[in-house]
Amino acid sequence: MSVKSFLSALVCASPLLMALPALAVEKPVDFVTKAGQGGMLEIKLGKLALTKSKNPEILQFAKQMIADHTVADAELKKTAAISHIKVAKKLDKSHQDKLNHLSKETDQFDKDYVSFMADDHKDAVALFDDFAKNGEESHLKTFAGETLPTLIKHKDMVDAIKAKM
Repeated sequence: MSVKSFLSALVCASPLLMALPALAVEKPVDFVTKAGQGGMLEIKLGKLALTKSKNPEILQFAKQMIADHTVADAELKKTAAISHIKVAKKLDKSHQDKLNHLSKETDQFDKDYVSFMADDHKDAVALFDDFAKNGEESHLKTFAGETLPTLIKHKDMVDAIKAKM
C-alpha cells in the first residue's frame, strides 16, 4: 500500500474512529454513577409526586418508583461494592437541579413529572440494556440484566400515563 493510499484510507476512516467513544459501553464506575444518580432521583421525585399530584395513576406510579428503585438502589450498592465502587449518597448538581425545578412546579407538575420520567426511563433502559450486553464486569452486567425488565415495565407504565395527558 502506498503512503498516499494509506493516508487516504486514514482520512476516510477518521470520522468512524472519532465516533467510537460515543458508541463505547460505559465503564463500570460510570455505569454505577449514572444508575445510582438516576435511581436516587427517581425515589426523590416519587416522594415529591406523592405530595404534589392528585392524579391516581401518577400517585400509583410514584409509589412503584419508590418501592422498585429502593430495592434496586440497595442491590446496586451491594453489587458495586464487589468492584470497590461506591454509590453516591447525594445527588450531583444536575440531578439536584432537576429535583429543585420540579419542586417549584405547581400547575404543571404532573405534566413535567411524567415527561421527565418518560425521558429518564428511555435513557435508563438504553443504559442498562447496553451494559447488560457489553459491560466489563460480570456481576454488574448481571445486575443490569436483572434490573432491565423492571425499567422496561416502568417505561411502559409512564408512557401509558403520558399518552393520556
